[in-house]
Amino acid sequence: MKAGYVISFDLERWDEKGHSYVQEVSSIVRYICDDPLGNHESKCSVKVDGEEYGIPFSEIKNVIPAGDQLNLFSS
Repeated sequence: MKAGYVISFDLERWDEKGHSYVQEVSSIVRYICDDPLGNHESKCSVKVDGEEYGIPFSEIKNVIPAGDQLNLFSS
């Protein structure tokens, strides 16, 4: 995985009444956060609605490489 890929993952959100719900979202990977000692799981840094999140690799549902993203909009 590299910066520029699009990933989809579940994100916990809250409505105006304070109730939480889970929504699947997609975002572009800004950079990868690795722990060189291996104590923590690697994460992808993403931005959703102006807020930054660190998404662990194990929570990623789908990955679209940067070159393949154009295929989503063709035809």
